[in-house]
Amino acid sequence: MKKSNTGKKVYVVFVAIISLVVMIIGLAATKNIGRSESDVNKEESLRKLSKMVERIEPKESEPVKAIVSSTDKANISRELPDINSHEVVVTPKTGNYVEIYSSPEKAGKEKDGWLTETAEKFNNNGGITVNGVQYNVLIRNVSSGQSVDYISSGKAVPDAFTPSSDLWKLMLDADGVKST
Repeated sequence: MKKSNTGKKVYVVFVAIISLVVMIIGLAATKNIGRSESDVNKEESLRKLSKMVERIEPKESEPVKAIVSSTDKANISRELPDINSHEVVVTPKTGNYVEIYSSPEKAGKEKDGWLTETAEKFNNNGGITVNGVQYNVLIRNVSSGQSVDYISSGKAVPDAFTPSSDLWKLMLDADGVKST
């Protein structure tokens, strides 16, 4: 009888080991079930990033507090790119023209291009004649903030300016540039 008890014990241990191995394989194979690939990749990426950060040993510094002055017009002028780096979206057909800086939401393309379309029609219809001289318009696509910098610093002053908001006009007024 002892043989049958020993055989049963061996059988139970064998079944337990096989069950444990099957359970471990099952857990390993199904650990990512129910999670999207981006979740799995995110976790893996965060793990890799943590290891990289440990090797780099970054140090944190105290933030530096300083006053940023935007009133130095000469400095602003030096930092601005040449005005010709901004796209001319409407080219005049005459040598006499009025240059207008316009924000991209009016001087863009398609639904953002109402000013562009209007100016092209104006130029194609001959523009306007003043004292016998024919004038067209040139539209240059310049963001409102950068236009204010060009105008207030004196680096490039257009004949007209159509900002995205009246606040830009108020900023020019605050800089001592009178506009209408």
